[in-house]
Amino acid sequence: MFRRFFTKHEVHKAPRPGICPPIIVDEQGTATVFESIEDAERYLEPIDVRNEEYVAYDSEGRLLRLLPTSPRITIENAELEPRHSSEVRDLLIRLLNYSGHAVEKLQRENLADLVTMSLEYKTK
Repeated sequence: MFRRFFTKHEVHKAPRPGICPPIIVDEQGTATVFESIEDAERYLEPIDVRNEEYVAYDSEGRLLRLLPTSPRITIENAELEPRHSSEVRDLLIRLLNYSGHAVEKLQRENLADLVTMSLEYKTK
Protein backbone atom coordinates (compact mmCIF):
# COMPACT_ATOMS: atom_id res chain seq x y z
CA MET A 1 0.00 0.00 0.00
CA PHE A 2 1.36 3.40 -1.02
CA ARG A 3 0.93 6.23 1.45
CA ARG A 4 1.58 9.82 0.43
CA PHE A 5 2.79 12.28 3.03
CA PHE A 6 2.12 15.95 2.51
CA THR A 7 4.51 18.74 3.31
CA LYS A 8 3.39 21.36 5.83
CA HIS A 9 2.82 23.78 2.92
CA GLU A 10 0.66 21.30 0.99
CA VAL A 11 -1.53 20.54 4.00
CA HIS A 12 -2.00 24.27 4.65
CA LYS A 13 -3.11 24.84 1.03
CA ALA A 14 -5.52 21.90 0.94
CA PRO A 15 -9.16 22.79 0.20
CA ARG A 16 -11.32 23.19 3.26
CA PRO A 17 -14.67 21.46 2.88
CA GLY A 18 -17.61 23.77 3.38
CA ILE A 19 -15.67 27.03 2.93
CA CYS A 20 -16.30 28.79 -0.39
CA PRO A 21 -13.72 31.50 -1.12
CA PRO A 22 -13.35 34.37 -1.47
CA ILE A 23 -13.19 35.26 2.22
CA ILE A 24 -14.89 38.46 3.36
CA VAL A 25 -13.65 39.96 6.63
CA ASP A 26 -15.59 42.59 8.57
CA GLU A 27 -13.32 44.87 10.56
CA GLN A 28 -15.70 47.14 12.46
CA GLY A 29 -17.93 47.69 9.41
CA THR A 30 -15.18 47.79 6.79
CA ALA A 31 -14.94 44.87 4.37
CA THR A 32 -11.68 43.30 3.31
CA VAL A 33 -11.85 40.66 0.56
CA PHE A 34 -9.33 37.85 0.16
CA GLU A 35 -9.34 35.63 -2.92
CA SER A 36 -8.26 32.57 -0.93
CA ILE A 37 -8.27 31.21 2.59
CA GLU A 38 -4.47 31.23 2.51
CA ASP A 39 -4.35 34.94 1.59
CA ALA A 40 -6.55 35.78 4.58
CA GLU A 41 -4.53 33.56 6.92
CA ARG A 42 -1.31 35.22 5.76
CA TYR A 43 -2.65 38.78 6.10
CA LEU A 44 -4.66 38.79 9.33
CA GLU A 45 -2.65 39.19 12.53
CA PRO A 46 -3.02 36.64 15.37
CA ILE A 47 -3.07 39.45 17.97
CA ASP A 48 -6.01 41.12 16.19
CA VAL A 49 -7.84 37.80 15.99
CA ARG A 50 -7.20 37.25 19.71
CA ASN A 51 -8.67 40.71 20.36
CA GLU A 52 -11.75 39.77 18.28
CA GLU A 53 -11.31 42.66 15.84
CA TYR A 54 -12.62 40.65 12.88
CA VAL A 55 -15.69 38.71 11.83
CA ALA A 56 -15.14 36.53 8.76
CA TYR A 57 -17.48 34.94 6.21
CA ASP A 58 -17.15 32.88 3.07
CA SER A 59 -18.65 34.00 -0.24
CA GLU A 60 -21.99 32.31 0.48
CA GLY A 61 -22.46 33.88 3.91
CA ARG A 62 -21.14 31.15 6.22
CA LEU A 63 -19.68 32.45 9.45
CA LEU A 64 -16.04 31.42 9.81
CA ARG A 65 -14.01 30.85 12.94
CA LEU A 66 -10.67 32.68 13.14
CA LEU A 67 -8.14 31.01 15.41
CA PRO A 68 -5.04 32.91 16.62
CA THR A 69 -2.55 30.16 15.88
CA SER A 70 1.14 30.87 15.37
CA PRO A 71 2.80 32.07 13.24
CA ARG A 72 -0.36 32.65 11.18
CA ILE A 73 -4.03 32.46 11.98
CA THR A 74 -6.17 29.47 11.00
CA ILE A 75 -9.61 29.72 9.42
CA GLU A 76 -12.27 27.03 9.80
CA ASN A 77 -16.04 26.70 9.58
CA ALA A 78 -18.20 28.05 12.37
CA GLU A 79 -21.41 26.88 10.68
CA LEU A 80 -22.35 24.49 7.89
CA GLU A 81 -25.24 26.42 6.35
CA PRO A 82 -24.80 30.04 5.20
CA ARG A 83 -26.85 32.12 7.66
CA HIS A 84 -25.17 35.50 7.22
CA SER A 85 -25.64 36.31 3.54
CA SER A 86 -27.43 39.59 4.34
CA GLU A 87 -24.48 40.77 6.47
CA VAL A 88 -22.03 39.87 3.69
CA ARG A 89 -24.24 41.60 1.13
CA ASP A 90 -24.36 44.79 3.23
CA LEU A 91 -20.58 44.75 3.71
CA LEU A 92 -19.92 44.33 0.00
CA ILE A 93 -22.43 47.02 -0.98
CA ARG A 94 -20.67 49.43 1.41
CA LEU A 95 -17.24 48.49 -0.02
CA LEU A 96 -18.34 48.81 -3.64
CA ASN A 97 -20.25 52.04 -3.02
CA TYR A 98 -17.17 53.52 -1.34
CA SER A 99 -15.19 52.44 -4.44
CA GLY A 100 -17.49 54.45 -6.72
CA HIS A 101 -20.33 52.11 -7.66
CA ALA A 102 -23.89 53.45 -7.49
CA VAL A 103 -25.69 52.06 -4.43
CA GLU A 104 -29.00 51.79 -6.35
CA LYS A 105 -27.40 49.45 -8.89
CA LEU A 106 -25.61 47.46 -6.17
CA GLN A 107 -28.84 46.84 -4.25
CA ARG A 108 -30.27 45.08 -7.32
CA GLU A 109 -27.31 42.68 -7.58
CA ASN A 110 -27.36 39.21 -6.06
CA LEU A 111 -24.71 38.10 -3.57
CA ALA A 112 -22.70 36.11 -6.13
CA ASP A 113 -22.42 39.14 -8.42
CA LEU A 114 -21.41 41.41 -5.54
CA VAL A 115 -18.71 38.91 -4.54
CA THR A 116 -17.40 38.82 -8.12
CA MET A 117 -17.36 42.63 -8.31
CA SER A 118 -15.57 42.89 -4.95
CA LEU A 119 -12.64 40.77 -6.17
CA GLU A 120 -11.46 43.86 -8.07
CA TYR A 121 -10.59 45.30 -4.62
CA LYS A 122 -9.13 42.16 -3.02
CA THR A 123 -6.26 42.25 -0.54
CA LYS A 124 -3.24 40.03 -1.12
